[in-house]
Amino acid sequence: MHKFTYIFVFTLVLCFAAKLGAQTTEAVSFGPLHKALGLPLDFNLGGTHRIRYELLDSQFRAGRNGGDQILNLRTTLMATIGRGNTTITGEMIDARAALDDLGTPMSTGLVNTVELLQGFFRWRNTGLLGLGGKSTVTIGRFTMDIGSRRFVARNRFRNTINAFTGIDWQWQGRGQRRVRIFFTLP
Repeated sequence: MHKFTYIFVFTLVLCFAAKLGAQTTEAVSFGPLHKALGLPLDFNLGGTHRIRYELLDSQFRAGRNGGDQILNLRTTLMATIGRGNTTITGEMIDARAALDDLGTPMSTGLVNTVELLQGFFRWRNTGLLGLGGKSTVTIGRFTMDIGSRRFVARNRFRNTINAFTGIDWQWQGRGQRRVRIFFTLP
């Protein structure tokens, strides 16, 4: 079976599982795709597709001459289902390149075909451990942005996206008091 078939089947299974597990009686007030699929209010389905053409006229790398071109394609599909203070999220990525030739420097920064980018459980709580404030605990594989995004970030320009496996706890108290503790593996 082709990889895109797996993604399509995965999406349909998520949609039908959410439909069967839904117990909402309110009318869905989300977008047209949400209405067309008849999804419950606690289920969110979304995605992105980006096409970028790059052309290099004069090679700047040592030992190479001429120009180069590449067409970068990146598609993501995300599904989230939640009840109360818990959510489960899954996101797939398909990053590909076209129009390249033997002289194109290819790497995992450009190509990563059909992979689970995120798959995590998130729990939100107020007053955890008697500290007051709001706590969020994320467990699984996830992307994250920290601070100015210099060292840890969800890539925005590169064709592939970094993800981390582990646990992330964030607490926010009154005013500017914040604590973030995480343990992850790239």
